[in-house]
Amino acid sequence: MRAGQSWLHQFRSRFGARSFSTRLVQLIRLAIVVIDGIIAVRILLTIAGANPQAGFTSFVDGLSAPFVGPFHPVFADQPVNGHPLELGSLLAIGVYAVLAYVAIRLVRRIFSAARV
Repeated sequence: MRAGQSWLHQFRSRFGARSFSTRLVQLIRLAIVVIDGIIAVRILLTIAGANPQAGFTSFVDGLSAPFVGPFHPVFADQPVNGHPLELGSLLAIGVYAVLAYVAIRLVRRIFSAARV
């Protein structure tokens, strides 16, 4: 390590800052699309009145439970066509979208800093 060279500069020169930050942003976007998609399928199945004992429905519920769990008790479920609309799930989609936006902005800010 040369004197005056920061660890970030070394990391950029060794691995390429542009390609790493681009890949990280793509990974964040993919993660948010997958998470929000799983939650959206859960909402659609619930509104449509899908059988909770069906294999696919229980798979989607189990897969989305860790993401929806913290937000589910925030709002009471509202009936839509006789089936519950999980407002906590809608809140989860919004919160995860905002967190992804902040993470992308943070990654871009870190890797676009002026080289020292």
